[in-house]
Amino acid sequence: MAWKPQIVTTTASPFVGDEPEFLASENFTAKRGGATLDSSLVGADANGDKVLKKGTCMGRVTATGKYGAYSNAAGDGRQDAKGFLQESVNLRYGDIVVGLVIEGSVIADRCSGLDAAGIVDLPSFTFQ
Repeated sequence: MAWKPQIVTTTASPFVGDEPEFLASENFTAKRGGATLDSSLVGADANGDKVLKKGTCMGRVTATGKYGAYSNAAGDGRQDAKGFLQESVNLRYGDIVVGLVIEGSVIADRCSGLDAAGIVDLPSFTFQ
């Protein structure tokens, strides 16, 4: 019997929607394809979607190295802001690797989850 490669395709994309731009400049540094999002840290909506919007402030879980939404009240490493999600994603089907903006100029009002402590954690950013 000859080996036949199997191509698996899906119509579901982990990237979703268009929201207002959170970047204030085209000059930024991104960790592209190097940030794994932990889907277990995102609650599902009524449809089972686990959406994180671009511009969400992100922290890194110390034990796993994966990223989740920043929370100053977290005790797992996510209490230290590391950057901003570069594009909106749906983690419905599990963890995914995404780009994380780690330096640049952002419009603070368009960044989700950002607070005063998070701003202090991000000295490589200019907030407008």
